[in-house]
Amino acid sequence: MKLNSSDSKDETLQGAFTSRLTGNMENCTATDIEIINNNTYSIHIGGLAGFIAKSEIKNCFVTGLKVNIEEGNVYVGIGGVVGYESDVSKITNCIAEGSINADGDNIGGIAGKIKVSSNIENSISKVNITGSSDVLGGIVGIKEDTVSSVINNLSLGNLYSSKNGIQGKSIIHSGTDNINNNYYYEGQKINGISVGKKDYGSLSYNELKDLNTYTQKIRLDDNYNYDKIKEGILPKLMDTNKNEILSNQQDIYIDEYSEISVISIKTEKNTVSSIEGQILLNNPKGLEITNININFMDTVIKNINSKEGVTYIYFNANPNKYFDTYKLDTIYYKENNHKKEIKIEVKIEQEFYKEIYNCEDWQGIDNETYQNYRLMNDLDFTGRNNIKKNISIGKLEGTTDGKIKTIKNISLELNGKEEALIKQIKYNLENIKFENVIINAPKRDFVACIASTTSKKINNIELNNVKVTGKNYIGGLLTKTDENEKTNIKAEKLEIKGEGDFVGGVAGYIPWANYNTETKVSNLVVKDSKISGYKYVGGIIGYGKIKNMESINNHVVGIDCVGGISGNTFQTHGKVAVEDSIIEGTGNYIGGIAGFSNAVRKVRVNNTEVYGGSYTGGIVGYAYRVYNSKIENSEILSTGNIIGGIVGHGRSRMFSCY
Repeated sequence: MKLNSSDSKDETLQGAFTSRLTGNMENCTATDIEIINNNTYSIHIGGLAGFIAKSEIKNCFVTGLKVNIEEGNVYVGIGGVVGYESDVSKITNCIAEGSINADGDNIGGIAGKIKVSSNIENSISKVNITGSSDVLGGIVGIKEDTVSSVINNLSLGNLYSSKNGIQGKSIIHSGTDNINNNYYYEGQKINGISVGKKDYGSLSYNELKDLNTYTQKIRLDDNYNYDKIKEGILPKLMDTNKNEILSNQQDIYIDEYSEISVISIKTEKNTVSSIEGQILLNNPKGLEITNININFMDTVIKNINSKEGVTYIYFNANPNKYFDTYKLDTIYYKENNHKKEIKIEVKIEQEFYKEIYNCEDWQGIDNETYQNYRLMNDLDFTGRNNIKKNISIGKLEGTTDGKIKTIKNISLELNGKEEALIKQIKYNLENIKFENVIINAPKRDFVACIASTTSKKINNIELNNVKVTGKNYIGGLLTKTDENEKTNIKAEKLEIKGEGDFVGGVAGYIPWANYNTETKVSNLVVKDSKISGYKYVGGIIGYGKIKNMESINNHVVGIDCVGGISGNTFQTHGKVAVEDSIIEGTGNYIGGIAGFSNAVRKVRVNNTEVYGGSYTGGIVGYAYRVYNSKIENSEILSTGNIIGGIVGHGRSRMFSCY
């Protein structure tokens, strides 16, 4: 069975049996499941269910699972059984076998994310996870509370992340407390290197052929059948009555130790565009090693020699594409005078950039791979036609000294699939200015200089005289994104127009994943600009938390939920101010800072006009709490019947406001 989802900007849930479960699942089996996901948002994907709440999955398995996810935006959870397990749910006596390839976070062999007193027990994962994840675990990606438990599980799948400095974890990548009695195979590979024997938790190949390992150590008991374990085959799952083996179960073999394996790999740059390195191979048979292949590098072998079962390879390599890391993927050797090869996945952590000196270099950017680019000069596209757009980038940075480089004088009419100048930034955007940019796409959603990003860091960005027209999710820089670091962004002379909802000077929509943590979106300033839309319209962000943001001499226009900084925010932190601005809404929930908020603290509104219907306030239209905030030299006008100088409707408490 194949499930295929693409080009969706709403919450995406996929699973072989169900997208969302709020009940029980027992004795269910799935084989040869392929899940494909491309260019979607808020991703919940599991081999059996995308999301479960107040549910139990018991004595179920999925084998032959193949999950492939690309160009996603906000990864909630991806797992062999369940993507996201929440609200007192249980996964018990389950098996997952197959592979997950994804370019996002929160990936686990059983569940990608668990929280709210949920647990995973007595389960087995042999799911190989690859991609560019920051958070990946053999059983669970991330456990977001201390009450949820991960107990009596076995992990055998290999874990590989192409991210620099990231290593998967055999059991759980992120989480503490109630993680007990879990085991992993010592032949399991993390970034291509076997985890090896540990003092606690690791199991050898021979131990995994011993009945006591499963019944006494891992404590799977009689929920499994162990008839074939001496043949190197994992236990098979019984039904909930423990009477019969669940049907359709294929033999799942434990991977035996390879004849050749990588012990270690060390590299260093010998020039700005090349590396030299040493690879140590475990080679007990003394097989003749002839060559290696490193993906996206041109490699030259300097020397190969062997001693006492270890082979030493010395090499030089030059990148032909420009990434943060590279993969040693093939070792070539001879056995009995026959040429052979072994496929592996071993990470080489060396970062390279392709340098962009002129507009012709920009036109040569490869759309098929997310490479790193560094602007060495300003790029002026004056008078140029057919400017390359809708491009995909790993990193885009100005020069290493922190000086900003400018991309300027661009005019785009977008009527087809092209959503933006840049379709996606996958990792970093830093030290870049967009100047004199026009993007006109009145019939399209998700329009901005950058349509989509999964970046962990966007920093030191400027916008000057940027004009964007679209429908929903419209911004000067970003459209719909997450609360990862987006800092030190300055914008002026913007004209941002959305014929729909979620419109902001910098970004249209930045939802909060956690109510209790401060946003990492901070130090944003917008000046001398006009932003207009329908609902959720803000001078800086249409919808999202506020931290250290200033809106100065702006005109913000909408219908409902309109604010000088954000149309709707959960809370504010740091220095927050609106000055010399006009905030207009013909509907309800209009405020100098925000249209709607849970808590507003230490904000200031000065010399600003606020016009609205009901629930109109000089600082916020509707709020539960307003603390230590100030408004002065401002005028508030309303055509409705609920209006206040500080807050239109103060639901709970106001303290030290003036």
